[in-house]
Amino acid sequence: MQKTLKTRFFEKVQVPDTADGCWLWAGATDKKTGYGRIKIDGRAAMAHRVSYELRAGSISDGLHIDHLCRVRNCVNPDHLEPVTSQVNTIRGIGPQLAAERFAAITHCPSGHEKNEQNTYVKKDGSRQCRPCRRDAYAKTKAHNPEKYAAIRARGRAADNARNAAARQ
Repeated sequence: MQKTLKTRFFEKVQVPDTADGCWLWAGATDKKTGYGRIKIDGRAAMAHRVSYELRAGSISDGLHIDHLCRVRNCVNPDHLEPVTSQVNTIRGIGPQLAAERFAAITHCPSGHEKNEQNTYVKKDGSRQCRPCRRDAYAKTKAHNPEKYAAIRARGRAADNARNAAARQ
């Protein structure tokens, strides 16, 4: 006789006697994300989503399941909440991890030190190493001399026009 999904699911859940109340998934996990996985009809499903659906029913399209406890292999439905992708991202530790990762970077991949004088902040908030940016511009300029000669000529013509207007 084939076991029900609920039976198979709870065979892979450990409920440690801890104050946090997490139910830890002891089955297969995704190596990259750390989320629990369970097969349903031959296809892998996320264990925390299955847990929520077993308790509350289907999850509306477009919603993600947020771990309120921040433990990725927790499948306690009391710790899970359906939210939009935006809310999940804002609540998540992703921004915190990104900030920590960025703070840990002391040199660019080319070995230039990352500091205020050496780092260009673009309009979108991303950062770029000034020496690397200068090198990339020089390489591009060397590969397209005609284009950059025309740009220089336009710039000189505009400067001359401004200077002539200022003299009048």
